Amino acid sequence: MSGCLVTESVEFEEEKNYPPALYDEPGSYPIGTAIPINRDEQETGEIVFSLQVRDENILQTLKTRYELSSPLEPNSLIEVGPEVGISYEPIRHFEFGIPVSLIRQDYCYRLLLVVTSGFSNDQLWEPLLDGDVAKARWLIVEEGADMKDCPYAPYGPGEASQ
Repeated sequence: MSGCLVTESVEFEEEKNYPPALYDEPGSYPIGTAIPINRDEQETGEIVFSLQVRDENILQTLKTRYELSSPLEPNSLIEVGPEVGISYEPIRHFEFGIPVSLIRQDYCYRLLLVVTSGFSNDQLWEPLLDGDVAKARWLIVEEGADMKDCPYAPYGPGEASQ
């Protein structure tokens, strides 16, 4: 049996980390839009969001979190969303849903989605690596809601949709 002996150490360049980006999926709710819901007609099920996630780091699993909040509701719902799995293409299709049962009549909500390769342990929304984040938001408006009660302004720096 023959072999090869390498006597010099070989240095491999560390893969550059590119931030993800979020794009509208044709046929789904466009990022940044208001989504009308009629609770009288839709009492169960989910509001499904489909997106395209572009990430040049094709072998990197992405983490997601989302927040559903309303100025009329004292507590926000913050959830760890599904992961965006590994792909051999830079464009990945991603889907998640919000239960309609969370939408109260006459309320308006802001839905914020955050996608990154990893979240910091000490900060709920901060990515592990600076700049390695994509954010999108929507408004979910129950048909009887007063639009003046909608949370139009972003809650923090950089939280506006792209």
